[in-house]
Amino acid sequence: MMTERTPSTDESGSVDTVALVRRHAHDVRNGLNGFEIETSLLEILHGDAKTQECLRRLRAQGAAIDYAVRFLLNRFAEPAAERVPAVDLFNLWQSRSKRLSLGR
Repeated sequence: MMTERTPSTDESGSVDTVALVRRHAHDVRNGLNGFEIETSLLEILHGDAKTQECLRRLRAQGAAIDYAVRFLLNRFAEPAAERVPAVDLFNLWQSRSKRLSLGR
């Protein structure tokens, strides 16, 4: 029986933890964006002080969750490519080219 490959599994059917974390973090952040929009709308529609304070607390909690999700995503981030000045690449290629032409 063949296992179906999902975005969170690799070719062997093993769980791809990075893909799983990214997919679920994306889903959580989408929900948080909707939450932020709804709290903004409530803030506009209900101007009394108690409601405003409650909305501020809710937004702070949403921001804390967003921070935790971003922190988790950063733990699974792929390392960024290192920038190398073009002149250094040229010098590297030139030295390798010389070695090849000299047979080293």
